[in-house]
Amino acid sequence: MGIHVGMAIRPRRNISDYWSKDSYECLTADNFGRYMSRNRFNVIKKYFYINHAKEEHFDAKGRLLDPWHKLRPFIDVVQKNLLKNWNIGQWNSIDEGKIAYDGCCCPVLTFDRAKPIKWGMKVFMGSCAKTGYPWWILPWEGAEMRIRGEDDWDYQHLNLGTRVVLNAAQQMPAHAHAFTDRYFTSFPTVKLAHERHSVLVTGTVKSDKPGIPWEYLCDWNQNGSERGYYRWAFNEHFNMYAALWKDRNIVPMLSMGFGGEHNTVNRGGGGPKKGKAQRNKSAVWSLQLQGTQNDC
Repeated sequence: MGIHVGMAIRPRRNISDYWSKDSYECLTADNFGRYMSRNRFNVIKKYFYINHAKEEHFDAKGRLLDPWHKLRPFIDVVQKNLLKNWNIGQWNSIDEGKIAYDGCCCPVLTFDRAKPIKWGMKVFMGSCAKTGYPWWILPWEGAEMRIRGEDDWDYQHLNLGTRVVLNAAQQMPAHAHAFTDRYFTSFPTVKLAHERHSVLVTGTVKSDKPGIPWEYLCDWNQNGSERGYYRWAFNEHFNMYAALWKDRNIVPMLSMGFGGEHNTVNRGGGGPKKGKAQRNKSAVWSLQLQGTQNDC
């Protein structure tokens, strides 16, 4: 398995190139040959398998419950060693990655035209935001996947993105920060991560997510305003911030505000406003524009 990992780090045209006498940076014949000869590697690779499907891997109708059952023992060992050799800090990122794979016999194979890796197997990952070290992995099992260890009755009304964040938050220390993208971020995600695990979530969010005063946040001339202009709202009951900030494109964001103050969230400092501002009639959110707060 170590040789396969080394091959993934430095892809070559042919497998025999890894045992070539020519130097390929740190991956040379000396590095590979000291552990295993090329012929022995090819023989082991030909007959190698990890785990057979057992009866418990299928339901009453014969459908496969865990598409990762062959790799599950190996994944469990990797996950155990990742946590064993790392102390989870205060700044973390939760995102998805993809393991490149172009075969045809894979029940969890996905295609995404916009990603660098088009074909592959999706994996959710929790990583250190400063070093990039992955301390938590969760293979994607399909749209109806059930995360092992969670209470299905308690989580069944939540979407997959929220459940992934809550599962990763169980591993984090109290008051740690987790940064997510719009696939994971929602009002329930930020709220439940703090209530259940005391984790502060910040991330971009889709502008159609419920529970956020988009009518106020989006009510401005987005095309006519300069880069750096922003508008944000504060939910005093949940201590939560929602912001709409103009970079090259419009960026909606949602953040748990415990431990911060109003001016620490005003990213960009506010730019010249071009458009007519209107007050929101919400009784929950207090709205702020260009440093002037309007309590509604």
